[in-house]
Amino acid sequence: MTVISILRNQSEFFILPYFQCLFFLIKRMDNKLRFLVILFPLKIKNIHMKKSSINAVGVIALFIFIFSFQPIQDYSLIYQDLDESKIHLKEDSTIQGFPCTAWVHFYPDGKLKQFELAHDYVIAGVIFPKNTIVFLDDNGKLNQVYLSKDTDIHSYPCPGGNMKEATGFYPSGKLRFFFPREDMLVNGYPVKGGSMKGVWFYESGKLKKFYLTREYTINGRKYNKGDEVNI
Repeated sequence: MTVISILRNQSEFFILPYFQCLFFLIKRMDNKLRFLVILFPLKIKNIHMKKSSINAVGVIALFIFIFSFQPIQDYSLIYQDLDESKIHLKEDSTIQGFPCTAWVHFYPDGKLKQFELAHDYVIAGVIFPKNTIVFLDDNGKLNQVYLSKDTDIHSYPCPGGNMKEATGFYPSGKLRFFFPREDMLVNGYPVKGGSMKGVWFYESGKLKKFYLTREYTINGRKYNKGDEVNI
């Protein structure tokens, strides 16, 4: 018995694996390419599958396409990555209550994960400037931001204008960490500044971790310049 005859006689055996592969591919394709995949069943008749089987393949492929298609909601979808978690807006839009522009990222469940502010906006009691990149946790609470410009937050000078120095927050909006550009006094302690020398706080506002600008004694313990201090 030849290989071709085996395929002809056992063609029904290949239907389920085909559906599985089809679903895997369609979920990772651009919406336009999905149309081409649906046309594929029309070409497999050379394997001599039964007509009913070919029709079934086509119907199920169409079903998968319809339910895997990502609808354009109240914003303009013009790009999808492999995980279907990123879009690029053609114009500023309000998404899940936030004024967004440019790239917007989502968690797998559809909740906002990362976005750029279309204008100055208050989140968790903090005013953030336009074009700030905002990150939310999976509960929709403020996590951290990359400020578009230097901004005073809770009286601390938080740096902005680049994607190197993040500013972190507790869900309540209280400052969790920031990276001062210059040495400064924080709660009376001589704190080292610089992009690699961050300052961390407890939610109460008390210092949690920092780096020293000089020799300093804390609670009877002597620290050297540059030492990391955990309180």
